[in-house]
Amino acid sequence: MATAGGNSSYILNLAQNTTSFALANGEFAYFGADAFPKYGITFNGVLTKGSISSSTVRNGYRGIHLYASSHNILTGNNIYSNTGIPGGISLQDSSNNILTENNCFSNAVDGIYVYNSSNNTLTQNNTYSNYHAIYLYNSSNNTLTRNNTYSNSNVGLYFESLSSNNTLTGNNSYSNSYGIYLWNGPSNNTLIGNNIYSNSDYGIYADASFGNAFIDGNMGYSISGDSLKNTSAEVYYQPGTPAESLILQGVRLNPTAGIHVTGMDVAGASLISYNQDYDTGTVRIWGNYQLAGSTLTLDYTTQLYVSTATTPKLMRGTGHSAIVEATYDNYAVSQLITINYRSGSWHVDGSSTGIDMLTFTGSQPSLNVPAGNPQFSMNFTQVGTPQEGDTVDFSLTAASNDANKQKKLLFGYSAADYNGRDSAQRQPRRHGQHPYRHDSRELHLLPVRGFRRFHGFVLLVYQYGAGRHTSKWQ
Repeated sequence: MATAGGNSSYILNLAQNTTSFALANGEFAYFGADAFPKYGITFNGVLTKGSISSSTVRNGYRGIHLYASSHNILTGNNIYSNTGIPGGISLQDSSNNILTENNCFSNAVDGIYVYNSSNNTLTQNNTYSNYHAIYLYNSSNNTLTRNNTYSNSNVGLYFESLSSNNTLTGNNSYSNSYGIYLWNGPSNNTLIGNNIYSNSDYGIYADASFGNAFIDGNMGYSISGDSLKNTSAEVYYQPGTPAESLILQGVRLNPTAGIHVTGMDVAGASLISYNQDYDTGTVRIWGNYQLAGSTLTLDYTTQLYVSTATTPKLMRGTGHSAIVEATYDNYAVSQLITINYRSGSWHVDGSSTGIDMLTFTGSQPSLNVPAGNPQFSMNFTQVGTPQEGDTVDFSLTAASNDANKQKKLLFGYSAADYNGRDSAQRQPRRHGQHPYRHDSRELHLLPVRGFRRFHGFVLLVYQYGAGRHTSKWQ
């Protein structure tokens, strides 16, 4: 019998019709070698299409490899004990593929590797006992939903290089060394409702990453609310690198290990957290948070932030598009919105609200979704004849819903050797201008004498109504 990955046998898909290549209920063992395109099961080329379902691919070099291949479906497969790099399922220069309910485990390096690939959908995959679970390298506009990444020896969810504008909803990353690793440039990724816990090093490790947002999720708590801290810290910034930044909104964060501030040692390295741990009306800042050409307003009568939506992206199909015209603060829910064509109609589904928020046919202007108490409105354009499964998606983020509540600005530490270990908010001052505006009901931060330092924390003096009060946070 051939040794793992040492067999000259392989499967090469060159079919250009989806129905012409369909592997189902098969077992494929000891396939492949370290020679392109003989890796194992390979879809090779721009026009290749097909599907693999309910099959086992094991003890080979690579399990399944898609090269410059799009609009494929891999579902319900077991991919394990493959010895090559990256190992389990790999996508290279490939887009608009669907990976659903696959089990990728005990592969030498990665469970699922996405390289230079975009607009792929990964849903309900279990990746465990690999080195890395799901690894995105230079890959953008992908959607990862309800995946479980656990018991991997290094990273659960890895984003490297220009892996940007990805959407992650409802994923669980636990019992790895690192829950999420952001390295060397990933930016503007939106993470909604994810649970990162019980990792032996850090929940989120950030190294030269910028503008990523973690919304309505748990750090150091399981989905059921159990306190299961990430051992070393919930969030860690790599020291001495370009200034990292991260935004938290409505996150529950375990205070036992908390935020590790060693890497907040350069100008602009900061973390800002809104309404953390159910503490409505609060803004917490670690590090050196900078405002450039804008104003941080903490007003009793207004919300800390409004509802927003990302740019809709075409995940499957040809030419269809959507434009979000407006989001509605009173009703918007933080979730993934999926516009999916099935059974002759377009169905708008929400990962939190549920299926069929609205159904419609053809192109439609100014659709309120749902029709009553709408969360958003959109223009939708259908191109040609849609096919079953065509999909457009985007993420919707709720407003803070904290108007008419007292606001508090709280400061944590920065690195021990930076700024006397105190966090600071900095804004360039122009003559006659103040960075904070106020009325009789607004929390007013005194622009010069308002910051007083006492043994490693900041005592913030502010004016609220007619009196002065103090707020401190260590």
